[in-house]
Amino acid sequence: MILVLILSASVSARYLGVTGVSVDSVWNSDSSWNDGNGDPQKRESRDCIISFSLQGIGMARISVGISIDSGETWTNDSNLLVVQEDALEKLFVTDKRHSIKVRVPGANRDNVAFRVTARQVKPDIQGHSEVVNKKPGENIEIPFNLRINNELSNEGYVPVQKIYWDVYGDSIVNDSTSGENMLSWTWKAKVPQGDYWQREKIVAWALDSYGFICDPETLKVIFAPPIIYDEPITDPDGNVYRTIKIGNQVWTVENWRSTKYADGTPIPHVTGSSEWKGLSTPAYCFYENTTDEDSMVLFGALYNWYVVNPSNPKSIAPSGWRVPSDEDWAELEEYLGANGYNWVDTATGNQVAKALASDAGEWYETIWDPLKAYEIPGIIGYDLGANNSSGFSAVPAGLRNNFGTFVNVGILCYWWSSTEERNTAYARHLTYNMAMVYRSSYGKKDGYSVRLVRDAE
Repeated sequence: MILVLILSASVSARYLGVTGVSVDSVWNSDSSWNDGNGDPQKRESRDCIISFSLQGIGMARISVGISIDSGETWTNDSNLLVVQEDALEKLFVTDKRHSIKVRVPGANRDNVAFRVTARQVKPDIQGHSEVVNKKPGENIEIPFNLRINNELSNEGYVPVQKIYWDVYGDSIVNDSTSGENMLSWTWKAKVPQGDYWQREKIVAWALDSYGFICDPETLKVIFAPPIIYDEPITDPDGNVYRTIKIGNQVWTVENWRSTKYADGTPIPHVTGSSEWKGLSTPAYCFYENTTDEDSMVLFGALYNWYVVNPSNPKSIAPSGWRVPSDEDWAELEEYLGANGYNWVDTATGNQVAKALASDAGEWYETIWDPLKAYEIPGIIGYDLGANNSSGFSAVPAGLRNNFGTFVNVGILCYWWSSTEERNTAYARHLTYNMAMVYRSSYGKKDGYSVRLVRDAE
């Protein structure tokens, strides 16, 4: 077997190189090391241990390629090369010797060449933007909490020494003294005069002990109209709900969680999945049948559509209120889109999910990936601090499907409308990785959240 080893380093930072390479090749017809797919491979193969040193500063990740045509073309096809589990995910410390195991399966085991590349991984700053619902000229104090990528810290990366702030062009230097790569800082200012939806950018970057500047994090302060709270309402169980005025409508801020109709008649409480999926009559439950009071207050109850059916002689809405129709939901979306709440700064389209979603940590948080065409910075789960400019405070309550299974808490939320569409009914839903409000018709057996609405006086 001829093994030609080529090692190189991609130059993504200063002073990073791969040196001192050696390869040990062992025939192994029935090897037991795990290939990362859950089971050891049992076919003929040759295992190779590649040892190398990383020269430079900081930490790095590696990638491995194989060539079976004397280095003319390179590939990481898993049919030709299997790399030891986690070797491509872990962080490698520089100025230290490392070994990884690779496997060349079957007929491709002879006359191959390997290429190993390394790229430096820099610490990054993570923080959240903030929405300010105040009038022009009012004083504000906004606390920002920044942290340095914990993944690097946990792997022994030398802590970042200083964090630099650039606010209105003025640089502020703060020593990071917590020992946990975290820093808190309060921004004091006045809400600017003029139209709402002005945005200020606060740029933060860090200098690590090696002298590298981390990629900067841009935090936004978004100045939105004040939230107009209306009179609270109380359900038959004694639960009190905040309400807000949005345009010509008043909405409940929390999901409804009453166990009774407005006249005090109990709504059937169904916990079993087999019973739930067979229903064509009203029923409610709480997610995973929880009895935890905090969870019930936060997420509310889940109702099948038969509870909110306008033909139901019983109503869950107190006098003067109603379960929103499909038209009520459309009016809310249109008002937000026409009054600056769209993330994309336009009065057209439907990019208002972020304005509706809560800014709390119940939502699954994601890092925006510009390579994914379906994701934009306006998705709910990216930069949670920029959520909820409307005050609607949508939480990811999940749902109960028509099989009686609870799914997707933390990921999405559905709300019923009172509008029927043949054997289905219209609903709205938000998802953590999308920027728009979705409208579709769904099976009436599903358990969704409910909000209430009334006309503003």
